[in-house]
Amino acid sequence: MAQPKPRFAKRGVILTAFLLLTAGAADTRTEEIRDRQGRLLGVIRTLRDGALEARDRLDRYRGKYIPSTRETRDRHNQLVSTGNTLAALLLCGDER
Repeated sequence: MAQPKPRFAKRGVILTAFLLLTAGAADTRTEEIRDRQGRLLGVIRTLRDGALEARDRLDRYRGKYIPSTRETRDRHNQLVSTGNTLAALLLCGDER
């Protein structure tokens, strides 16, 4: 006796799961920062309020750039520079 065909093809189920997983992330944008060998150093996420947040490869908070004030602040909320230097925070690692 022939097996009945599944209602949804595997491909459709995978696509549906992918859409469900990514639906909440539509309002934020993530940029990966990698070294020359292609190893992930961290990510920079655009938050809902327009600020940018840097997190290292272990998802530890490293700093934030606020476009309205044009200031980059580290994880201790200390002013690092004016302008966006979040990638430098990821490159330098934990110096404090």
